[in-house]
Amino acid sequence: MFRPAGFVGSAFLWDVQVNSRSIGSTGQGSFLMVDIDPGTYSFVSTTQSIRSPIVRITAEPGQGYFI
Repeated sequence: MFRPAGFVGSAFLWDVQVNSRSIGSTGQGSFLMVDIDPGTYSFVSTTQSIRSPIVRITAEPGQGYFI
């Protein structure tokens, strides 16, 4: 999951969750990388009272995904 650099919200760290499990946080201009098995996943980022839209994917074997 990639978080571009920018002024809006730059002071906050965003908690990144996959299937309701925290996998880390992103700061301004940063990213997280995670290996997942094939299957269906939901990705979401939250900070304080803000929540991103949920992104759902069905991961296929041998494929890469950028969110």
